Amino acid sequence: MSHYAYASGIIKALEGKLLSKAKLHQLAESQNADEFSRNISDTVYSVADSRLISEDYFFGVFSELNRLQAKLIAEESVKNIFLAENTLLNLRAVLKSIKEGVEAPAKELVPSAFVSYDAMKNYIKDGRYFLLPDIFAECAEHVLKKMKTSTPLKVDMKIDELFLRWALYSAKKNEDCFKYIKMRIDILNILNLVQRKTYHLYDHPKPMHGLFIIGGDIDVKNFISALDVSVKPGEFLKRINFFDYSRKLGEIAYEGEYLADFSRFYDDAQTCFWKKLKFKPFGFHVVCGYVNAKKIELKNLKMIYGAIKNRYTPEEIKKNIRECYI
Repeated sequence: MSHYAYASGIIKALEGKLLSKAKLHQLAESQNADEFSRNISDTVYSVADSRLISEDYFFGVFSELNRLQAKLIAEESVKNIFLAENTLLNLRAVLKSIKEGVEAPAKELVPSAFVSYDAMKNYIKDGRYFLLPDIFAECAEHVLKKMKTSTPLKVDMKIDELFLRWALYSAKKNEDCFKYIKMRIDILNILNLVQRKTYHLYDHPKPMHGLFIIGGDIDVKNFISALDVSVKPGEFLKRINFFDYSRKLGEIAYEGEYLADFSRFYDDAQTCFWKKLKFKPFGFHVVCGYVNAKKIELKNLKMIYGAIKNRYTPEEIKKNIRECYI
């Protein structure tokens, strides 16, 4: 209880600094980068220049958010899931560096993890990855075996599958965390479905046929039936009642028949999930909701700033703003 009050007080103060949707729309109406700088000068982003689209800046803020999350989540089993996900990001960076023969740049490394990048690299290069905790050893073994014959998409999807199945088991004692992992599984299944139906229309790699991650709320029979060429992805979302906001996300993420921006759909799905829990007392969602909101805010600012410099209209920019937490 006391830890929750402590965490809640910190998060409440931080949430007060998040930008509202109205403020993002004001920024979107800026005529140029100088006006954008003036409009944002009354926020925590008082220095508005190319820093907002700098990978180093993003890495610094995201690292601090990961540390905050690790510090403020009280439930060990829930905290471990997020620490494990950070560790997998380091594992991906190590495997990528081995395949390409170069060191991973700092922006790809994540603090607040079970195993640091350097330790992970030494374990794998020395062939001692079996000494890693179970989930990471299993992921490393699979990737090292498949690295030369599989596409990067297949490798990433398999790592996601292994992690989410482990996370679902680890979260079973926390109802909200369990629902969150189930939602993540559904999102990946929807991604695979949409890519299988639309990859030839966009610059997407050919998807993995036959992959369906068990454990989410989407029934495998519904998934298979949606592969029919006559079923549009947006219709599928509405049919499965995807966490009670499928209609809204269908309108956000799809324009007509095909996928418009899956990354935005993924972000909006998570934001909507945390918003539903926002006023529920006593839980890890207080911290995770803010951390997610701050990351989405940075993505929105990066998009708006870049779109203004590339002379997009305010209407076009507003249309692409991700769902706001507050």
